[in-house]
Amino acid sequence: MHATYYVHLVTSPLIVLTGLVMMFLREGFTTAWIDIALVTMVCLSASGLWVSRKRLSAIETAARQLPDGPLPAPLARQLGDPVLFTTVHTQFCVGLGILYLMVLRPESWTTSVGAIVVAAVVGMGVAQVTQRTAFRRDVTRVSFDVAR
Repeated sequence: MHATYYVHLVTSPLIVLTGLVMMFLREGFTTAWIDIALVTMVCLSASGLWVSRKRLSAIETAARQLPDGPLPAPLARQLGDPVLFTTVHTQFCVGLGILYLMVLRPESWTTSVGAIVVAAVVGMGVAQVTQRTAFRRDVTRVSFDVAR
């Protein structure tokens, strides 16, 4: 396992735990934006572990075995994996949605859920648009000098 996996295993529960402590000390489970942000944070963490980690680990393993030089077509296809590409973009935008909830603290459940849904849809849309343009060019011509 890569070191970032272990960092993720420690930091994700720590972030959720500190959020829970602050929530209990200030407002409890009565505020919509806190509940939605907490559930969304747990979902982000789970999707990172179950979806992104497997694909990124496979890419890392394949990349470490390569000599310096042009990127082989199979690895280029892995880098352009639509699920990974969409997941990463969506996670980023949903993280911004959580930040929106934390800054503006909407009182309404509808507004809180709507903010996260809009962030997820924007993330998926951005992923689809950027993936179409990013992987049109020939990524197999890219060369890497991998520091080992």
